[in-house]
Amino acid sequence: MEIISNSKISKLTLKSCSLVDLCPTVLSKGLCNMKILSMVCTHLNKLQVDEFMTEISRSQTKLKELRFDSILSNSYGYGSFVDLSEVPADIISSAINKIELLELGRTELT
Repeated sequence: MEIISNSKISKLTLKSCSLVDLCPTVLSKGLCNMKILSMVCTHLNKLQVDEFMTEISRSQTKLKELRFDSILSNSYGYGSFVDLSEVPADIISSAINKIELLELGRTELT
């Protein structure tokens, strides 16, 4: 992820992958350097999601477009999804106010 942070890559699409073994801080900083980020069926743990949203809210992020989506919903007990339900509302609010285009498909919010 540090390689991505220092590269000229500005658009990143992650599909059907697990990032749970990556350091939340390094992951967040790398993802916030993208202009366009799409995560489809990408598994993140709660600490990573919290750190990512916190990094967006407090940094001078380059992120302009953010898409979260999954094919399956955790409501059914399976699937990869992004769970925003435990991220404090003020952090989510601050983060999404910096994003120009936001798409949340089958994302846990409550």
